Amino acid sequence: QERMGLAKLVSAIANTDDPTYENYGYIVIGARRGEIVGGLDNLSKDSFSAGIVQSVNSLLDPQVRFSIQSFNDGEKGWFGAIVIPPSGIQDRPHYIARDGEDDGKRITKGQCYVRYGDTTALAQKNDYERMYAAKFNDEIELLRTTLAERERKKPKLDLFAKVGNNKISSLNIELISLTHCPSVE
Repeated sequence: QERMGLAKLVSAIANTDDPTYENYGYIVIGARRGEIVGGLDNLSKDSFSAGIVQSVNSLLDPQVRFSIQSFNDGEKGWFGAIVIPPSGIQDRPHYIARDGEDDGKRITKGQCYVRYGDTTALAQKNDYERMYAAKFNDEIELLRTTLAERERKKPKLDLFAKVGNNKISSLNIELISLTHCPSVE
């Protein structure tokens, strides 16, 4: 049950743009608002952190790239921060991959969550529009770049041609296909 709540929170942060922290998200564990509690001794083991990442990602589709940074306070013990870097535009939205529960509330496969300030909520139409618009704009920009690069590399054929009574010298014709070339006398 805690795994599902963490998966919901991680995916919500990954699905939300927040320029305040350059679109990075952070979840502090082993702390309360304004106070380090510590006591998470398992965070001292890399295998424990890796297990959390793997466990949470088994509940998400596509998976979220994130890590856990561990810290040891001499008095209070171990605490940590889950660091969620910006998801690539092509990776969003992140959905819940299987049914489960979080604090007694049903979480259903296919649900998508976002953050509004300190609140995690189901994504609404405008959230999907924002994520897909960014995805499509990224695809369009990639296509423009690819086409511009191909255009730049396209071979040119230098021809001398006569069209009607006009002699055209040094005509640059793109090599697309012969059916698109003007007739040459």
